[in-house]
Formats: sequence, C-alpha cells, structure tokens
Amino acid sequence: MARKLTSALIAIDIEGIVTEPILRGRFARRVRQALAKLELAPTSVRMDFTDLTGPKGGVDKRCAMTLHLPRRTAVHVEHVAETLITAFDGALDVLERRLTRNLEREREASRRPKKYYAAKRELGAG
Repeated sequence: MARKLTSALIAIDIEGIVTEPILRGRFARRVRQALAKLELAPTSVRMDFTDLTGPKGGVDKRCAMTLHLPRRTAVHVEHVAETLITAFDGALDVLERRLTRNLEREREASRRPKKYYAAKRELGAG
C-alpha cells in the first residue's frame, strides 16, 4: 500500500549564519527532495547553522536539523564539518538513514502478529 502525501507545503525554517539566498534555496530544495523520496510529509523542518569557534577556523560549522512528523516524535540530527555545505550534506545523510531505519522498524512491527493475538490463535487451534 503506497502512502499518500497529505500536504505538499512544508514549513522549512533556516536560521543561523546562512545569509545567502542561493544556499537557503539549495538547502530547502534538497530537504524537500529527500522527504519526497522517502514519501514523508512532515509538518515542519528546522535547520540551524552555527559557527562553533567563530573566526578561528577549522572543523567548526554545525548543521542541526529537527524534523517534526505528525503523530510521531521529532527527529533531531547534527553534523559538524569544515564548511556549511558539507555540514548540511552530512546532516541530511544522517537524517535520511535515521528516517529509513524508523520506517523499516515500523513496517516490520506491523507485519508481525501481536503476542496476545498469536497466543489466542494457538490456543484456539490446539
């Protein structure tokens, strides 16, 4: 059974040190593509970019993403890298893996009969 996307509108908030509209558009587009591939319709996505050590440089750009799904707990991921783009790419990869794993877990749990149902069936057949 294929899932239907209930809403094509997703509130994507991008905050922090990303000021270029080109980067903001690219990040929002990539998040929408990843969610469409997984057939998920979250209510909101929040991305927060920070520079951990300021002007010192180094591996200090952090991308934190929080995804809110209806009737589920929020999913939060973070990734630290040398540039904003690589921090975003790393956080998006982690988010995709975590959402895929959660979907697989839900699918497996729904396929197995519940223990009381299986016990009642065994007792009735025996």
